[in-house]
Amino acid sequence: IATVNSRFNSDLKWSYITGEFPPFPLSIKTLGHIIKDGSEKFSDREAFVSIHQGIRKTFPEVYEDAYRLAEAFSNIGFKQGDMIAIWAPNCYEWYLTQCASAIAGCVLVNVNPAYQKDELHYVLNKVPVKGLVCPSTFKTQNYYDLISKVVPEITSCNPGEINSESAPHLKSVIIIESPSNKKQEFKGTYCFQSLFESGGTSEDVAHIKSLENIIQADDMFNIQFTSGTTGLPKAVALSHFSVINNALLTGNRIGFDRKYHAFNLWVPFFHTFGCVGGSIGSLCYGSKLVIPSAGFDPIAYLKSIPTEKCTYLFGTPTMYVAVLEAQKKLKVDVSSVELGITGGSNCLVEVCEDFEKHLNMKSLMNIYGATETGPATFVPSPEDSFEVRINTVGPPLGHVEAKIVDQNGKILPVNTPGELWVRTPGLMHGYYKDQKSSQKAIGPDRYYHSGDLAMITEKGYGKIIGRLDDMVNRGGENIYPKEIEDFLLKHPNIVEVYIIGVPDDYMGEELCAWICLEEGAKEFDLKEHCKGKIAHFKIPKYSMFVKDFPKTLSGKVKKLEMRGISIEKLGLKKSS
Repeated sequence: IATVNSRFNSDLKWSYITGEFPPFPLSIKTLGHIIKDGSEKFSDREAFVSIHQGIRKTFPEVYEDAYRLAEAFSNIGFKQGDMIAIWAPNCYEWYLTQCASAIAGCVLVNVNPAYQKDELHYVLNKVPVKGLVCPSTFKTQNYYDLISKVVPEITSCNPGEINSESAPHLKSVIIIESPSNKKQEFKGTYCFQSLFESGGTSEDVAHIKSLENIIQADDMFNIQFTSGTTGLPKAVALSHFSVINNALLTGNRIGFDRKYHAFNLWVPFFHTFGCVGGSIGSLCYGSKLVIPSAGFDPIAYLKSIPTEKCTYLFGTPTMYVAVLEAQKKLKVDVSSVELGITGGSNCLVEVCEDFEKHLNMKSLMNIYGATETGPATFVPSPEDSFEVRINTVGPPLGHVEAKIVDQNGKILPVNTPGELWVRTPGLMHGYYKDQKSSQKAIGPDRYYHSGDLAMITEKGYGKIIGRLDDMVNRGGENIYPKEIEDFLLKHPNIVEVYIIGVPDDYMGEELCAWICLEEGAKEFDLKEHCKGKIAHFKIPKYSMFVKDFPKTLSGKVKKLEMRGISIEKLGLKKSS
């Protein structure tokens, strides 16, 4: 197996590589240890700023607040190993609940704040959630009403005494008050602020203190739900060891340790990008975490950059596009920005050049990972060339092994597409109480089978082509949708495009393009546009112009659903 630094000496022959080791060993600390260490090591630094709430906290204040809330959790009956779900947008209470749960030895369950009644019911029964923390309302979402529909008993019980067949493990709901509902009572719930202020008894204080030497790095720390593009979301169980080492290795590669950074976080906390890369990464490296708004707000993101002197930006490609459009109009001072971090999907070279130019980035980093791997596995370096940072996802992180294999699990030569397998310290324990899915995803050698179609170059960089199950076989020719999608995105009027395979009696499968145009743009003949520019077998036989796409709540497109819709609308026969 080659280490990634060998790419500077000689070219690889086989797609089997490990990342260059960092100048430190893997950590066996828990998040509680990290928070305590930070209060001493970074005692003069701000740790957290929530602009939309007017909250500023130093590292010692975060430590003090987190321990107080952990003691309060103990006081209302939460014990080591209990699960506490957080169902909220980005706010200090989310961040504090994450910290306090870790200190109390509880497992934090991340719930998408856009989830509705049935999705909440699924979460509360998929894992044994004992406590639920949420606001009463946010935007159009009325959380208390939704809870009441799932657990009607809450309206007639005392706080901490929920007893419901529909959510048998749930005992406590803790409501985060907004300024507009502070005087309103929510039957059967605890008030977050009152609970925090009351703290715990002397016994609770002693108990929480004792857990510092009891909670282990391998203990479960977090449940993350997958996007559910092909079925119901799976519950990914991550340990302290997984997320701490992932944050440390990613931060070392990107440069979190080079100075006192200010992270401008746009991505939601409920996603691993936000809660591991942003929140835990900032705690590990003593960086300031800036939360401009509770939800998506490009103008708030921009305006917070000069006021907080933000150096690193965290967002998905679509978020960067929105911020870029706002910046072209507002022309905010972004001179403090040094680097942008993105992931989740690829974007065109021309668009990335625009990001760097208008947002003053010296480097835009396109990283790759999965919820199951804690999350990051491939991360470029700020010193890598623009072409490497945008056209690849960089080399594997330190301690991460990666290989590209064929359908029989045999390693392929470099620059050959196949399935990406990774073995990493960040690997999940497994899918919670789902042994069948866990064994399918993780081999006996502890390699995670990503399901992603990828290549490793002769220099040791990863290139993500798409999902294995997205690949279309047209008359025996394997076609990778991403290649065609990237080509079509160069059309000036195309905003978003996806290629899927649909059944065909003669070819087995044909290509169908789903296209979203700029507002006011006219539909056009896709075949004529493609003719002479890409190989004939890559030209979609069908095209559908749409206003939007079926997506999961985390923004991933549902290609399986799109295939079904296409078959119906085009009058095709379903393949067996």
